[in-house]
Amino acid sequence: MFRNPHRDRLRKMFADQFEQDGESFLYRRDLKGAAIRVTQAERDEFVASFNRTARYIFWSLVPGSVFVIFLLAWLVPQQDEAARTTAVWIAVPAILIPFGAAFYRIWTRPARWPSREYLTRSWGWARCSA
Repeated sequence: MFRNPHRDRLRKMFADQFEQDGESFLYRRDLKGAAIRVTQAERDEFVASFNRTARYIFWSLVPGSVFVIFLLAWLVPQQDEAARTTAVWIAVPAILIPFGAAFYRIWTRPARWPSREYLTRSWGWARCSA
């Protein structure tokens, strides 16, 4: 219902960071970072998790923006023009900075993924989950 070609392209760009290498995949952050080997199941989970979390983040902009607009209307209802302008210049980053930080976090999640070999050696875990 709410298909968006820009979000579809974003999902494809994220999935394209995984390069097929035989039975597994190599993840390179932004296609130029150090290669991290992941299995097919891990790659599928990363892509599904990205798609799911990106949808939540994009949709959270709506109530967040509405909340900030109501907050501005409540806090600065009849102030002078300078106070309203300053409040808007503070409110817009208050919406966009958390969005950008959350999006950056999900975009780089595979690069922060601990290697299974390290966990197996150091903690004795056979499999780790996100």
